[in-house]
Amino acid sequence: MGIFDFFKKKKDTTPKRPAAIDTMSKADAITQAASQAAEAKANEEMDELTRLALAAGVENENEGELDADGLIRKALNAIESDDNATAIRCFREAEKMGSLEAKRNLARCYETGRGVSKDEPHAFKMYRDAAHAGCLAAYNNLGNCLIEGIGTPKDPEAGYQAFRTAADQGEEVAMANVAKCLMQGVGVEKNPEEGLKWFEKSSEAGNHLADFELGMTYLQFPEYRDKAEEGLRRVRKAAEEGIMDAVLVMAQIHDEGGPKQDMKECMHWLNVAAEKGNKNAQCRLGQILIYGRGGVERDPQKGYHWLTFSAQQGYTPAIYILAELNLLYTNSNQEAMRMGLNQLTQCIKESYPPAFMLMGQCYLEGRAVVKDNAQAVKFFQLSAEHGNINAELLLSKLYNGEVEGADFETNAEEAKKWLGKAAEKGHPVALHDLAVMTLKGENVSDEDRNAAAEQLRKAANAGYTQALKTMTEYGISAQ
Repeated sequence: MGIFDFFKKKKDTTPKRPAAIDTMSKADAITQAASQAAEAKANEEMDELTRLALAAGVENENEGELDADGLIRKALNAIESDDNATAIRCFREAEKMGSLEAKRNLARCYETGRGVSKDEPHAFKMYRDAAHAGCLAAYNNLGNCLIEGIGTPKDPEAGYQAFRTAADQGEEVAMANVAKCLMQGVGVEKNPEEGLKWFEKSSEAGNHLADFELGMTYLQFPEYRDKAEEGLRRVRKAAEEGIMDAVLVMAQIHDEGGPKQDMKECMHWLNVAAEKGNKNAQCRLGQILIYGRGGVERDPQKGYHWLTFSAQQGYTPAIYILAELNLLYTNSNQEAMRMGLNQLTQCIKESYPPAFMLMGQCYLEGRAVVKDNAQAVKFFQLSAEHGNINAELLLSKLYNGEVEGADFETNAEEAKKWLGKAAEKGHPVALHDLAVMTLKGENVSDEDRNAAAEQLRKAANAGYTQALKTMTEYGISAQ
């Protein structure tokens, strides 16, 4: 069951595209906004790193003057700024001083291959040595390795016991891991009620992630529906303590389609996550502000600001939205169109499904590229292969000669093939149109007529009213 399975059936929240983005009608305005956004973000990040370093008391200090704790703080700051060499050096120096926490962090580097050659067996040994020497937090890493088979054969029972060893001594994260094992029956007999008790213990010990886990349990599973309000309270508490997953869930809960629809609350939590650098939240916030949704007033400049931050982190959905804005809503400004085409090409390299559809549209219309029907079909087909039903419907209309100004050679068999693919997925319009295509054909057999009738019934049951009219026209009963 997914995180958001407890939501009510969502409304169609696809943003309605404005006729034009007034504040982005000129490419130079876009470029200037992007430059300003990047500079502001860089300054914010620099200030934050400086603040962290000063707080840790390691700014500009020589490593030889630091104790083990100082070296660990410096290593963690180095990881934040992707200075892996400094991080590894500091962890090793702290380990030589006898720091088990440094050993645990260094083992993590070997497990992930961060700053060193990846060596899972060595990482497992280091976790085990640190745990047995008294580092309770290392039992969490040790348990995970045993359960997942990282650097050692899988042994879920031993993994659970590793978590339990630390949990019994008050290690808060280990308590949450014990809870998860009990909830899922990993390495121990499944016992959800006992698992909930361990989540409670972890929360009481100060582990805010446990609040999130417990809250989501109450919100997700039907047997705990009577505790939904308690679940929401727990998730909110975790969000207020800075647990990013909880912040994003709070935004989703209050979004359109969520159980507690309140776009003001949604925007609050998206802003919290965006300010902390979460690229997903930055993208969602930017999109809402660009198009306006759920009563949120449009603010294209601020929306572009957030989309730019997200795109600078390589977040493909944000890059795609910027491409769409540049290609479709900049009054055909050539500089903006070139920028949009580059962004769209980047999305295609990442195999981002919507990008294939938009590139096909560009070739079909001659937008930022030379008009080319063959290339348009190629990209529409790629979009369809990525599961886009709209691409299948468009291909059907193209081959059926229904797209105005497309100057496309018709092909009834190809049109029927693509319509059939969309109908197989249950799309009501495709079911209806495929049935009509069959019924209008010559020498329709009883078998084909019955198949068409069933397609019309499915379309009607899905709420497509035109199917009912067509059934009446052809004398097809609802049963």
